[in-house]
Amino acid sequence: MIKKKNKIKQRLLYFGYILVIFVAAMEIILRIYNPFPQKINGDRWEMSTNTSYRFTNDFNSRLDSVIINKENSLGFRGENPPANINNYFSVLTIGGSTTACTFLSEGKTWTDLLGNKIKNQYSQFWINNAGIDGHSSYGHLNFMYYYLPKISVSPKLALFLIGANDVDRSDLSHIDSTLNNRLSYKIKKWFFTHSETVIFFRNLKHVLFPENIFRDKENWNFKNFEAVHLSNNYIDSALKAQTDILNSYKQRLNQIISLCAKSKIQPVFITQPTVFGNGTAEGGNPAIDFHVFHTHENGQLFWLKLQLYNNITKQVAKDNKIFCIDLASEMPKDTLYYYDIVHYTNAGAQKVADIIFDDLKDYLAREYYQFEKK
Repeated sequence: MIKKKNKIKQRLLYFGYILVIFVAAMEIILRIYNPFPQKINGDRWEMSTNTSYRFTNDFNSRLDSVIINKENSLGFRGENPPANINNYFSVLTIGGSTTACTFLSEGKTWTDLLGNKIKNQYSQFWINNAGIDGHSSYGHLNFMYYYLPKISVSPKLALFLIGANDVDRSDLSHIDSTLNNRLSYKIKKWFFTHSETVIFFRNLKHVLFPENIFRDKENWNFKNFEAVHLSNNYIDSALKAQTDILNSYKQRLNQIISLCAKSKIQPVFITQPTVFGNGTAEGGNPAIDFHVFHTHENGQLFWLKLQLYNNITKQVAKDNKIFCIDLASEMPKDTLYYYDIVHYTNAGAQKVADIIFDDLKDYLAREYYQFEKK
């Protein structure tokens, strides 16, 4: 019996020894070459740079059939910064996927199109798209705190298109502070930030079981969808459930403004539009507002929720005397401009650029007159 226990103990020690050797070897190898690089690991930013991506689209005529997405030396979309960037009228657009415009080719994102309009009137102008798919206001705050100070560019102006990825995000409450004091959070954050082995296996999972980037092809054609009708009681309850999340969202926006002030960056907030709200007609004039959303809710409720966040965005901007563009109210609710609920087609990106520029031009003339072309 004792011999059997000793054998088990020896085997466990042996496997533990092999595991330590394996992990140590993985840590060394992955620091030399990582086949699955990722922009953010924990709170550590490692933007992929000087890379390009190619997507094929065979289902949506409002998007290009071949989509080229490039990242420059900073990991952003757009031209590399000039050597004398500090002398330039420099702009970053910051947001989630509705800013990144991953499925719009180079030159066709609203950042590109807005840049072209500004460049016609201003000299020594540079603009980059720093949007990252899935980023909420927490991600933008993390970006401002951890990544922006590391690069050679401190933009004079930052345009934040925000709100959509914060809706229903109650899970953000425990990570609102990157200085979270809970031991479990600190341990988890350390491993996801510093262990290349942990990072590798997490990324390997996404490679082996990738998310379909063009999921719900049939669902988002706005013609053939399941209609969901909700009671007033359900809608009222769902909206009230946003209260605590909205308070956290407000705090993050104020933190973003504070970080911008410390870095001498002028922020401009932009509210988030969606195709939902007040009904939209296409084809047989379907009631788009009742389009199924999150399996048991609908577009009407998503719009009502999103407007709560848009209202906070406008209120925070007003309280801090920050210029705000209410794109959510100005953007037409026409499926010509959207390929799903919030993401823009080529025509949509052009419309967004037109609206933002029209709202922004007087502000730019007042704040950056020294760069105007004579």
